[in-house]
Amino acid sequence: MEHSIIVLFNQFAVSSLALSAATVFFVQYFPYLVVLLFIVFVRVFQRENTTPPQSPPDWNDPVVRAGFPQLRGGGKKQLTLLGIYAILATMKKGLALGLFLSALPAFALAAAITYNPASVGAGSPELHIRTDGTVTLRSARVDQIAGTTFYVGVKWGDLPVRFTMKTSAKTSVTKRYGGSAAVSQIAIGDYLDVEGEFFVGSDFFGVEALRIKDWSLQEESAVFLGVVTEVNPGNFLLRTPQNQTISVRMASSSTIRKGAVAIPFGLLQRGDAIPRAAGTYDYATNVLTATELIVFQPRNEFAPRNFEGVLKEARMAQLPATLTITVGGADYTVMVSEKAEVLKKNRAPAQLARFVAGDTVRFYGALREEEKTLQDARVVDAEVIRNLNL
Repeated sequence: MEHSIIVLFNQFAVSSLALSAATVFFVQYFPYLVVLLFIVFVRVFQRENTTPPQSPPDWNDPVVRAGFPQLRGGGKKQLTLLGIYAILATMKKGLALGLFLSALPAFALAAAITYNPASVGAGSPELHIRTDGTVTLRSARVDQIAGTTFYVGVKWGDLPVRFTMKTSAKTSVTKRYGGSAAVSQIAIGDYLDVEGEFFVGSDFFGVEALRIKDWSLQEESAVFLGVVTEVNPGNFLLRTPQNQTISVRMASSSTIRKGAVAIPFGLLQRGDAIPRAAGTYDYATNVLTATELIVFQPRNEFAPRNFEGVLKEARMAQLPATLTITVGGADYTVMVSEKAEVLKKNRAPAQLARFVAGDTVRFYGALREEEKTLQDARVVDAEVIRNLNL
């Protein structure tokens, strides 16, 4: 049998609720006490450059007393009201200044104790204590941390209930979207769902936590793929196959590879295909902090193959030599090593010294990936070169 409870009728519960009630009273009425003390302080230490303050009215004057019928009863009530009126009547600028300045701590205090589990997607607060001693606590806010012990609380309207949550090696922690986390990642202000075993201290409720879901931990390890739609300084936008657009920024230790070559961020371009963007994704901000990024590079572009073009320049007359050959309107730097074959049209051996500008040349080799990727340079290591004009 399960009981959803707020109050347990025993001495420990009474102590805890009394403490909670005292907390509510202090929070609600503390700002008013500050206002009164600040007004008195300002009045005592204020230096007036104007005329001395007006003396309080003569309360023995029948005319004055006739205007305050509530003072006719005399006694302690009369004395108290007369004192308050005297203080307020003699204060001028100090009163307005005190009210304004002393209100600031009240606003700050109210902001600091805001309980809003919906801000991270958590539900309404719940507390379930079962007959077997197990407890479920939902939407508890972490107010204080002492090592592996956490002081958490839930709030129904103006009624707060505080718990001491102990963790151990048996405690498992999951993030909002299911990823694993460590107890050390729980921070003040986080909202938790807790399952564990109930215990009662001398003046508090307690739970030995076995399973914790931290709604405030919204960062998960993730891998995306897609197409670059926009590149900005420090980040780019990636559109996934599901038409989700996420912002990607690179971690300090990240690597970007285009094919087999590591490239700087500045070489990313709009339209680049990204088969893998891995890192930590923040669901709240829709930002992926990438530690690994792979840019698609067609592999067949760098496989050995035949090229044909017009010899533009031969820098050496013997091997090893470097030739510049124009292929399809683009200049290729052709590296001819000592092991390369130099042939005539009929595939007979030829002398490189007989190659002249304007000859039609065919060569076989692989385009260097690094030079093409980083510098957009076309460099080919030729294994065979043949002059079709010889």
